[in-house]
This record gives sequence, structure tokens and C-alpha cells, in this order.
Amino acid sequence: MEKDLYKILGVDKNADASKIKKAYRKLAMKYHPDKNPDDKEAEVKFKDVAEAYEILADPDKKRQYDSGGYSSFAGGQPKSRGFQDFEEFFSQVRRQQQRQNNMEQYSIFKRITLTVEEVFNGTKKSFRYDRYDKCKSCDGEGGEDVSKCTNCDGKGVKTTVKSTQFGMFQQTFDCSDCGGKGFVIKNPCNACGGDGTVVKSEKADINIPHSTFENEKLIMWGMGSYYKEDGADKHGDLVLLIRVKEDNFKIVNHYDLLSTIKVDYSTLVLGGKRSFKTIEGNEINVTISESTDINKTLKVKGKGLKNKNSNIRGDQYLNVELYMPTEVSEKERELLEELKKPEQ
Repeated sequence: MEKDLYKILGVDKNADASKIKKAYRKLAMKYHPDKNPDDKEAEVKFKDVAEAYEILADPDKKRQYDSGGYSSFAGGQPKSRGFQDFEEFFSQVRRQQQRQNNMEQYSIFKRITLTVEEVFNGTKKSFRYDRYDKCKSCDGEGGEDVSKCTNCDGKGVKTTVKSTQFGMFQQTFDCSDCGGKGFVIKNPCNACGGDGTVVKSEKADINIPHSTFENEKLIMWGMGSYYKEDGADKHGDLVLLIRVKEDNFKIVNHYDLLSTIKVDYSTLVLGGKRSFKTIEGNEINVTISESTDINKTLKVKGKGLKNKNSNIRGDQYLNVELYMPTEVSEKERELLEELKKPEQ
């Protein structure tokens, strides 16, 4: 029976090796027997996909197929290595997942709080933190007479497959004999108790650039805890989680600032000037127009935060509030009493 191998993989005839492999992996995962137990149709499709990849992934077989079609393999249909390639693919995925898990497990996360002024200027933060480091007494081996765990064959995990009414289920858990390490130590190190690591206090001096905002993460590569991966020494990262404390200034619209400015009643009515201290610490005069309402927002252009990638700055917005004096002089009292009198 003639088969369209390109159609089976869902690619066109001009697809390169990378696209063919990508299409195969996607379909092999979709129709894999472990995901489709007792599904005969999925089993047939899985075999077709594996066969199509076997031919199209091989330059010589691909040329033969392109010139003579599927029938050119009659009587000598290639034995598929697709399942083997698929297992290699899954093994690679598992290794990548394990590397990612290690990076997360051995990274240290620390919360750093900045003021809005520090967001504007940038700052330097110094602090101490604890991390696991390689034990120098045993060179990270955990002790002497280290051997591969026979219970898990050095894998650190055990796998069981159970048959249920819903199909086959696979479960993986840490080996009970070695605690997931993959090896056992007959003579544990006294300094680290067999862990291969000890707690070490570190001092960090971190320069935080300007315009580092709430919820941003700063990653200090390799400053986390020590671990071993495939026999090599590795370190996680130190990850700083940024929080911003807003007091006199609030950040709005990313680079704009919002503050309040208190204005006395006479200036609100008659207009005038009021001083305001910017994020830089400079005093500037702000014009208050006649008959300015309370809660009106004034805009001071170019006095906001600095853009990360340019010299352009955001704007400063000022919300007008009424200034209420705590003390009133006799003269001021007389004038206020005069204002209270109804017009004749």
C-alpha cells in the first residue's frame, strides 16, 4: 500500500531535518502507547509516524522515497528505530527537567525592599545570607567508602508500574535505601554528616540599577547553594525579589510619579506659587491658578522616573489638597471672621 510519509508527519516536501524531527516528536508523544493504552488506532498511528520519521530523517532513504515513493521499499521495509529515538527524546526531556529542578531547588530567593528614591537613583544593598557550600573535609563526597546504591542502581529513584481499570500508571519515588542520592556511604564525614555540604554565611554587595521596579527579579548567577549534577560541581543562583515602598511618591503609569501638594485657601482662590520637593531633592515652584479646586491634578513635565533605555523621563503629577493650619494668629482670625459675615 502506497503511503504519503510527508502527510503522516504533517510536513511538506520542502521541510528540513529540523522540522521533520520536530513534527515526529510531537506526534510520537501524542500517539505513544503509554498515553493511549489499549488504543489500537493510536498504536497504528504511532508505528506509521515512527516509520515515516525513520525514512525521512535518513538523507539516503529520503532521496529514495522522493524518487521512487513508498513502494520502492517493498520487500525491504526498514526496521523502525522510532521508538528508540523517542525514548532517547524522553530521556533528554527528563534530564532537562532535572537540571531545571536543581536550579530552582538550590537557588536562594531573598526579598529586597526599595524606596521610590532608590528606584530613581539606583542603590547598593549589602546583606548576609546562608547557603550550602561544598564540604572541604570530604571534598563534597560525604565521606569514605562511597558505593552505588544497589537498590536503585545509582538512579536515586525507583519506578513502579501499576495496572488499573483505566490503564497502566507509572509512579516514580525516591529510593528508600539512599534517600534519592543514588549512592550509599559506609563512613560518613564528621564535618557534614554525610551530606557533602555545610552551611556557610556569605556577604553580598549588590548594585541595583535605577528604574528597577516592583516584582522584578535580579539574578546573581552562581551565588546560590552547592550541588552535584552528573558528577560536576554546580551552584544555584541568588534571586532578589524586588518590592517598592511608596511614601511621599507613588509610581503610576510605570515612569510617572504621583504626590500631594498642600495649598492654603487664599492661594486656591487667588492663585499663586507653591514650592514642591522633587524626587531629586530639588525645590521647584508650582503655579496654582485662580479658583483651583481641591483634588485637581497638576502636571510637572519631565520630573518623573528615568527610563531604563533612554534619557527620557516620566512626569510628576501633584494632587491638590487643602492646607489646614494648626494655629491661627489674631489677625488671621479677624479676617476669617470678616469673611464669615453675610454680604450686605
